[in-house]
Amino acid sequence: MILTNKKAYIFSAIYAAAIVIGRAIYNSDTIAILYNSISHMMVTLFSFATITLVLGALLSIISSHKKNYQYRQIPAVPNSTIDKILHCKGHLLIFWCFIFLSWIPCYISYFPGIFSYDINTQTWYVINGLHSYTRHHPPLHTMIWGIFYSLEQFTGIKATASYGLVQMLILSLSFALFINWLLSKNINWKWILGTLIFLSFNPVIAIMSLIPTKDVYFAITFMWYSINYAELLNSDGKINNNKQCICFIASAILMCLFRNNAIYVLVLSIIPLFIIFRKKKTNFETLFITSLAIYIFINGIVFTSLHIKEGNSREMLSIPMQQISRVVVKNQNTLDETVKEKINTFIPYDQIIENYNPRFADPIKNIFITSNMKQNSNEFLQLYFSLFTKHPKDYIDAALELNIPYWYPFASAVDSYSKRTYIETWNYDLDYYHVERKGYLPTINSMYQKVASFDAFKAFPPLAFIFSLSLPIWLIFFCGFILDSKGYTKSLLYFLPSALLWLTFMAGPVSNFRYIFPLVVLYPLYLICAIKPGYIFDKTKG
Repeated sequence: MILTNKKAYIFSAIYAAAIVIGRAIYNSDTIAILYNSISHMMVTLFSFATITLVLGALLSIISSHKKNYQYRQIPAVPNSTIDKILHCKGHLLIFWCFIFLSWIPCYISYFPGIFSYDINTQTWYVINGLHSYTRHHPPLHTMIWGIFYSLEQFTGIKATASYGLVQMLILSLSFALFINWLLSKNINWKWILGTLIFLSFNPVIAIMSLIPTKDVYFAITFMWYSINYAELLNSDGKINNNKQCICFIASAILMCLFRNNAIYVLVLSIIPLFIIFRKKKTNFETLFITSLAIYIFINGIVFTSLHIKEGNSREMLSIPMQQISRVVVKNQNTLDETVKEKINTFIPYDQIIENYNPRFADPIKNIFITSNMKQNSNEFLQLYFSLFTKHPKDYIDAALELNIPYWYPFASAVDSYSKRTYIETWNYDLDYYHVERKGYLPTINSMYQKVASFDAFKAFPPLAFIFSLSLPIWLIFFCGFILDSKGYTKSLLYFLPSALLWLTFMAGPVSNFRYIFPLVVLYPLYLICAIKPGYIFDKTKG
C-alpha cells in the first residue's frame, strides 16, 4: 500500500518531534510544558500524531514514484545544443568569470570590505607575532590574513579590500570547478544552470564571499572533501587515480586546518567504510591515515615549533557549562551549599545568573576557570554527573535550547536571546586597525544589508525557511529519504560528512549563519543526489 511506507512515517515522526518539542522549548524555555497537565499532554500527542500522519502520507505518495523511476542511461557525449554550449572550449573560464563578476556589485557596495567576526582577534595576533597565536582561531587562516595585512603596510591598499578580492577569486574558481565536475557527470543542463544561478546570485553567498572569516575557506575545502567522499563511495572504497588521491588528502587536511571541529568529521566518517567495504580490496584506509597523520604533524609538531599555543579546552564544553549554569539558575534556592562551593571551583557561582544566556554560551564560557578544570578533572566530572542525576530535565532543556535555531524549523534566524546578526557586515573600529567604508552603490548596499539583517525574508515565511539556520539538517534528512526510496541505500553515506559537521555545530556556543555556510553551498549537490542519483552514483553499487 502506498500509505504504509514505514520509512516515510519514521522521517515524519522525527520532524513532528522537532516541531512539537522545539515549539515548547522555544516559547516556554522548557520541555515540561508538554506534559505538566492533562490538557498539555493531549495537545502534545494530538500535534505529534497529526503532523506524523499527514506528512507521512504525503511522503509515502512521493516515495511511491520509485516504482516508475527510470535509472537514466547517461550518454557518453552531450546530445543537446545547450549541453554542447556548456561543454564548449573554455567553459571553465566562462563559469569562473560569470560567478566572480556576479559578486562584484556586492564587493563595490561594501568597499573596502567587511571587518567582523573573529578577524579583530586575528589581527591582534598578526600585529603581535606568532608567539601570540592560539589554535582557537586556525593559524593557517590567521597567516593568510597576515599576508594581506603586511601588503597593506607596503602598498597602502586596505587588507580587507585585497583579501576580499582574492577570496572571491578563489571561491568562484572552486564553484566553477564544482560545476565542471557536475558537467563531467553529463548532468542535464537544467541542473547545471540552476547550480550556476544559485551560486552566482544567491545574496548570502555574495556577502560571505568577501568576509575575512575562516568559514569561507573551510566551505571550499569541505565541499571538495564531500565530493571526494562521494567518489570514494562510488568506487567501492578504492581510488587509483593519483590526482584524485592527492585531491582527497589535500581537501581532508585543509578542511581540518581551517576548522578545528572538522577533525571529528574526518575521523567519524571513516568508520562506516570499514563496515561496508570490509570484504573488498580498498585503499581508503591509506587515504584517511595519510590525511590524519599529516594533519597531526602540522597541528602538533609544526605549530608547536612555531610557538603557537593550544586553544582553550573550554571551547569544547559549551553544553556542559550551559547545563550546570541552568541548574543554578533554575534551582538557586534549593542547591546545597557544598554543591555551590564545588560549582564555584569551576564557574564563579555569584556570576552565573547574570551571565547565563540559554542560547549563547560565550558569557558563561568567558568566566569558566579552565585551569581548575584541568587540575581537578575528576571532580568536575563527578559534579557534572551528580547534577545530571538530580536535575535531568534542566540538562535536557539546556542542551536542546542552546542551538535550537539549527533544528527547530520555526526558529528565527536572528535569535532574540543570543542577539547574533544573521550575517555580520559591520566593521570593528579598533585602536590597532580601522576600516572606513566608502559607501559606493548605496542602493545595492541597502539591498544586501536587508539580506544580512534577515529583514528581506521576514515577510515571506517560505523564503524565511529557505534561508533559515535549520534548513540544512532537514534538507539532508529529506534528500536522504528520497535517495533511499530510489534504492540507493549505500549512497546515503554521502550525507554523513554533512550530518557530522551539523552535529559539531550543535555542540558549539551559539547558532550562527556563518557556521552553516559550508552546508548551504552544497544545497545543489544534495538535491541532485536525491532527485537524479543516477548521475552521481552507480545504481549497481547503491
